Amino acid sequence: MGLVESPWAAARLAVMAMLLRAKYTQHPQMAQTLLASGDAHIVYVDFDSYWSSAGERASNWIGRLLEVIRSELAAAEAGIALPPVHATDSPAPPGTRGAASEQGA
Repeated sequence: MGLVESPWAAARLAVMAMLLRAKYTQHPQMAQTLLASGDAHIVYVDFDSYWSSAGERASNWIGRLLEVIRSELAAAEAGIALPPVHATDSPAPPGTRGAASEQGA
């Protein structure tokens, strides 16, 4: 039997992306600082190996998410409208009940 992921573990990337998106949308000066980094690789340094680049099993998720937020801000600044991201817009994983399986697909 496989390892069961906690609800927080399943949602934490989406939650952090939402929080970072809100932060940089609400603070234009911070958004400009992020945009000024161009296409540089962002490395977040902290003691947490999941969110930062610390440790031998570091994931640097904050840095990676900041790069995504930066690209979204750059697109908005260029007048490119990106579609909103909603969990219900994506197909359900195989073996789960999602919008497609509920409609008889």
